[in-house]
Amino acid sequence: MKYDFIVDNGMSLARVQVKSCHRWKAAKENDVWAANFYHVRNGERKSYSTKEIEFAAFFLVEIETWYIIPISEVGERRSLTFYPNSGKGKWEAFRERWGLLTTYGP
Repeated sequence: MKYDFIVDNGMSLARVQVKSCHRWKAAKENDVWAANFYHVRNGERKSYSTKEIEFAAFFLVEIETWYIIPISEVGERRSLTFYPNSGKGKWEAFRERWGLLTTYGP
């Protein structure tokens, strides 16, 4: 299984992969969070696909913040970077977007 849990919102089921991430200590401002986002198959790092999951949930540990991102937005990326304090990162539109799970459907 490529997902960690399933959400049943009454209309459909959504498979969710959960990842935690920490501040990237190598960053100059130390205000960058990085998350690996892949699974290993036959010793090879593989991107998640829309056939395996519908959503990715990223937890930024130090600031206890979640990002709920549809896998269709992630594409074939095997890592994501978050800049939560700038408010300008690519993924900011998905910060604490729990409603995406409740409105997902066919």
